[in-house]
Amino acid sequence: MTSNEILKLRNVFKNKTNTKAKSLDFIHHYFDGGFHETTLIKLIDGKYKTIKDINCDDMLDGFNRVIGVVEIKGDDLYHSLCYNKTNDIYASANISLIHLGKEKSMNDNSTIYEETIKPKKLYHLITDNGYFLINNIMFNDYNHLIESYL
Repeated sequence: MTSNEILKLRNVFKNKTNTKAKSLDFIHHYFDGGFHETTLIKLIDGKYKTIKDINCDDMLDGFNRVIGVVEIKGDDLYHSLCYNKTNDIYASANISLIHLGKEKSMNDNSTIYEETIKPKKLYHLITDNGYFLINNIMFNDYNHLIESYL
């Protein structure tokens, strides 16, 4: 990450939280996010795996190949988990999804409520197409958490 990109993230952080970042830890604390380990991911063959059991090169529903699995320290993140009651998905509030052609975050939907639980670990995926499906909802992959601000 370049110094210019770090500066952009510092400005976003300051504007959203009204505080100044004292170290680079703010990148993890504020911008990182993921899914609860029990989140089910559908594979191209119709079988399901929990997100914590997904491996690189797994082929997901929607013809996406996993190129990275990210394990995130979850108990010190700024964002709490949100729960989508309709689709049974626990994810960080800052996770972005595509709904009706528009990008939204997990906490933008009226069927979602914020929880105060903070698991020790969260999981996210990096795919060759930049997104993946969970219960027929399109989620942006891990890289989008920061790239959307740069």
